[in-house]
Amino acid sequence: MLIKCKNCDKEISDKSKRCVHCGFSVEESKDNGQNKTARMLNISAIVYLILGNILNALFGGNNLIITFILIVSYFVVKALAEIVQILHDIRKKIK
Repeated sequence: MLIKCKNCDKEISDKSKRCVHCGFSVEESKDNGQNKTARMLNISAIVYLILGNILNALFGGNNLIITFILIVSYFVVKALAEIVQILHDIRKKIK
């Protein structure tokens, strides 16, 4: 089965450890993707925990307001992450 190299975007075998075109390490790329996801989940959990505590202190435990702000902030962060990914893809295609 063929996959695309994340560095040069050319097709390589899914069994390859390195891209035959640019030498990019496919194995490191797979690990980095999993590690990035785990880090993002950890960071998100910490940010929402801190934000929740700050909002709780500001609004005196009004859970409806806190919940609304956390939900809105989640969608804003998600949209920003998608925009960053799109910009990254565009930058890759320009190379």
